[in-house]
Amino acid sequence: MTSTPPRSWRLVLLAGTVVAALAACGGSDDSELPPETDQSWAAVEDRAEAEGTVVVYSVAVPAQNDPLVEAFQAKYPGVQVEMVRGASELTGRVDQEIASGTAGADVFLYAGQQWYLDNAEHLVEVDSPASEVWPEDGWAIPGTAPEVSLVPAGFITWNTDLFPDGFEDWDDVTDPDVQGKLGMRDTIEIVTASHLQFLEDVNGEDYLPALADQDPRFYSSVVPMTQAVASGEIGVSLISTAAIVKELQGTGAPIEYTIPDESWSSVYLASVLETAANTNAARLFVDFLMSEEGQAAFNGNDFGGSHLDGVDGTVDTEGMTALDAESFGPDRVAEWVTKFEEIFDR
Repeated sequence: MTSTPPRSWRLVLLAGTVVAALAACGGSDDSELPPETDQSWAAVEDRAEAEGTVVVYSVAVPAQNDPLVEAFQAKYPGVQVEMVRGASELTGRVDQEIASGTAGADVFLYAGQQWYLDNAEHLVEVDSPASEVWPEDGWAIPGTAPEVSLVPAGFITWNTDLFPDGFEDWDDVTDPDVQGKLGMRDTIEIVTASHLQFLEDVNGEDYLPALADQDPRFYSSVVPMTQAVASGEIGVSLISTAAIVKELQGTGAPIEYTIPDESWSSVYLASVLETAANTNAARLFVDFLMSEEGQAAFNGNDFGGSHLDGVDGTVDTEGMTALDAESFGPDRVAEWVTKFEEIFDR
């Protein structure tokens, strides 16, 4: 006669069975992972998969973020991307996380070069296969802050119901028909200062006063201003991004844009933050973004230009003046704040 083990023993046997089953299914613990001292890329990939998640704060629109996430997770299905979309308020959020040492964003994808220069000590080197072959002129900070998108932004966007004939060049915006229908940015920082300098350099010192005579409406950022063009609240603007316009076109909005022969581009950068909870997954994500595959996913469909040659679907940036953060320090930005207020009576 076979005796039945006591209940306590049955629980021990059951627990052992569960552990064995998990081991058979490939479960692992941290002791089986390569140590952090092992900085081979295979070890980084293993640790990234164990982390399982990467949190990305991005100012790019979903039309640009989504293809990137889809392509990344097709290659790395074991690492899930948590994409947090925002605008200029993201800098305050990241600054607070850095100041408090609190984990939040693992990767920060933002359009302000100055932020990266000011926070260089809080960024982690990518040190990856893609970073090793990234062009030298494609870094805001070598090793830690790559320029992952050259974003055409200084171009003319208009509402096709209000202006069915559209626009071709910068001078067209000074036409009397534009009176009261022009939108402009009124938050003067490094990006807007650089854009205003470009407009003055290309069109002469009388151009900005001519825009002021058009009685423009002012907006704090590009997204609401482009939405205002699409809705007919205003009729034309001089700064946006192709991704925002195409996203609105996809909803049937009457909006179009043209890039004049001489135009201006902003720059998106991406970095791994020192406060990242998932440093390996963050490095993996930025490495992918810098690869030809990642560049095609993020900058394809004419959303942006790439520092890599021959990437499918990217914008030809020849003839574009790129934002140069080193040329726009605090003193020069302050000069433009004063100049802007004088010209536009703000």
